[in-house]
Order: sequence, then structure tokens, then C-alpha cells
Amino acid sequence: MAPAKKSPIWDYFEEDKSDPTNVLCTVPGCKSKKVSRGKAGIKKGNLSNTPMMNHLKGFHPKENSQFLIKKEEKDRVVGEKRKAMDEDEEMESGTVQLYNIRTVKQRNDFLVQTKVSSYVVGTPSSGATYDIHDAPAWKRVTLCLSCGPYDGHHTGENLANWLEEKLEKWKVLDRTTVTVSDTAANMIRMMAFLPSHIVHNSCLNHVLQLTINDEVLEKPEIKNIIFNVRAFTNYAAISILLSGALRNKQEELGRAETDTKALVQDVKTRWNSSFDMLERFVELQEAIKKVLEDEEWKDKINVKSTGRPVKFSSNDWKIMERVVKVLRPFKEATLKLSAAAACISRAIPTITSLLHTLKPAQNNTDMGVRDLKKRLMENLLERCDYME
Repeated sequence: MAPAKKSPIWDYFEEDKSDPTNVLCTVPGCKSKKVSRGKAGIKKGNLSNTPMMNHLKGFHPKENSQFLIKKEEKDRVVGEKRKAMDEDEEMESGTVQLYNIRTVKQRNDFLVQTKVSSYVVGTPSSGATYDIHDAPAWKRVTLCLSCGPYDGHHTGENLANWLEEKLEKWKVLDRTTVTVSDTAANMIRMMAFLPSHIVHNSCLNHVLQLTINDEVLEKPEIKNIIFNVRAFTNYAAISILLSGALRNKQEELGRAETDTKALVQDVKTRWNSSFDMLERFVELQEAIKKVLEDEEWKDKINVKSTGRPVKFSSNDWKIMERVVKVLRPFKEATLKLSAAAACISRAIPTITSLLHTLKPAQNNTDMGVRDLKKRLMENLLERCDYME
């Protein structure tokens, strides 16, 4: 009996148990039953269905016609499901359309077309984007009004003058209500030089980055662990031998060859990439322990800054597990806030949800991480006090 497969081609074939690179045709009366899907020793995931289709086409025209009808129907159903999922996701998230308006005529045409009713402006130091809700459909769209190099001193006054000039050029200064930026001192100072009807909101992803850096990533005990994890991960990324050894250890522990996983490198300025690195490291900890126990690798992988071999104590692994557990809700929040459809109205619900996850567990399931959760909660409350 053919194994459960996605393609309807498997209605006419079954795997050859004696050789996984071959399949056997199940069409009655077939004179050439064995069909090769690839060279001996090739990975299962790299085997091809094309020889099976060619066999059916060349030897069984009737069954081939049936297969093509099934394939067309399956493709149609899959396409409709994918389309429905995309439409549902768009309706749920309110996907934002991006407009790039370069001329006054384009601006006027757009404003007439959308009947703009409200504005929120994002203000990086050398660009301005607009979130607009047009009436009566209240469809949210985003415009890029200006983007370019800024060669002057990035003082609050200079940034305010630059932003005000761009908004005035498009004649929307009086209808701009909110600016969103990071919490750098010059951005906060900028607000003192803008009209009083414009209020400031901090970029929540930037707030989360600062909170996690303060209370997690920059703490000495965790920082040292991350140095070691990064050293091992970066070495595996450039060493075929180490990455191969890690795959072999995973297979020895019972993971199928096609299910082995690689480590994830991080980008120091993006905390969520450090989370991804730690999460994958914890997932593969048993295989990593076996690699580090091997004489070939025991003292070969070093931390560049110290020159010391990479080693992890049982306490190090416990700390990594706790950090991953506590920071997982922060990662989910960061992804939602980074989506194209994210808007300022998500700020308070996101913070409320995160604070809820940081409360002490009633059943003591957070033993060992309560202090970390407490520090994160206090830091987050202090940074988000303005939202009340």
C-alpha cells in the first residue's frame, strides 16, 4: 500500500522497501514495475517524482489521464485554500498598502480619492512615513512622504525643523497628530520644537529591546553564556566538520536525517535574533553536549574575546532554558509589532499581555525565573508609564 503522500502520483506507486531510491508501479499488468527516483545513497528529501510521472505517461496513458485530472483538481483546491487564507489574514490584520507620492499633483489626487481623516507620522532621523485612515471605508494606508540623507547635527531642534519643513511642504502639518520614534534623547527633545498639537509615542519594539538588554542580555551571568553560545554557533556556521558532527550526534539521539537542524546565528543589535539563537541551542542541547564531550572538539572551539574553550555547566543550561521560557512572549510580541499591519493601537494591549505573563505563577511553575520576571516587569512599567 502506498504511503501517505501529498501528490496524487502516489495512487499508482508504492515505495520499494528493499531500496528507498526506487518505487514500484502498482498499475495492474505493468511490465516495468521498478522506477528509480534518484542515485543510490541520495537523501530521501532530494528524491524526485518526475521519473514516476514519466513512467505513467510512457507506459499507462489511461492512468496518466486520470492522474492529470486529479493533479489539476488538487492544485485548484490548494490554490483556493491558499487564497482564502490570504484573504482571511488580510481582513484580520488590516494589511497596509504602501504609497509613494512624489509630486503635489499625486498628493492632491490621493487626498481627494481617500478623503483623509487622520494622520500618524513616523519620524526616523532622515525619513517620514504616514499612516492614514481614509473615510468612509476606514482603510488604513501608509505613505512615504520623504526619505533621504541628513548631513546636519542630529539635535532635537534640527530634527524638528526638518520634519516641520517636510510636513508643511505637503500641507499636512496642521493635521498631523502623533509622531512615533525611538526613545533617543534627541527624539524626545525634538517634541519641544514641534507644534503643541503633535504628541509623541515611543516605538514599542525599541522599548522592548532596551528592557531586555538591561535586564537580560547585559547581565554578566547571561552575557558570558551568550558569548559562548555565539562562539559555538559562529564556528559551526563556517566549519563543515563541526556542523556535520552536530548532525551526526542528532541522528545518534534518534532524530531522522531529514529532521536534523542547524544552529541559528544572531545579530547583536536585534535581541529577538539572540532569542532565536538561544532557543535553537537549548533545543539541540543533548547533541551539543555530546559534541563537546568528543575529544576532537573538546578544547577546539574558543571564545575570541577570552581565548578560553567553550564550555557549559549544568547551571548554564538551566539559565538558558529559563531565559528562553521568559522571553518567548516578548518574541511573539515583537513579531506582531513588526508586521506591516501593526499600528499604535496595539501598544497598550501588548504591554498589558506581557505584564500578565510576568506575574508570579500561582502553582510555583516559575521557580528559578521569578527574579528575572520581576526585573523585567519593573523595567517595562517604568518605560511604559507614559501610556497610562
